[in-house]
Amino acid sequence: MQKRAEAKHATVVTRSNTVIIGDSLKDLRTGIEGGASAFGVASGKATAAALTQASSDLSRSPWRRSTSRPPQTCR
Repeated sequence: MQKRAEAKHATVVTRSNTVIIGDSLKDLRTGIEGGASAFGVASGKATAAALTQASSDLSRSPWRRSTSRPPQTCR
């Protein structure tokens, strides 16, 4: 999928220009630990409060790679 996106948009896809939008704690963890910016949307089973807390906890995780923006939660 990454190569297809690179070809379609004539750009190189990297951690610094990738955004993960998810509605679960697993989505946020995947994005943050993978080095992407992560945004939580409270449209699934996880509440806005849980996503906000998880994004705060994960952003301090020793497994987190550096990102240009901290994770956000949309309500």
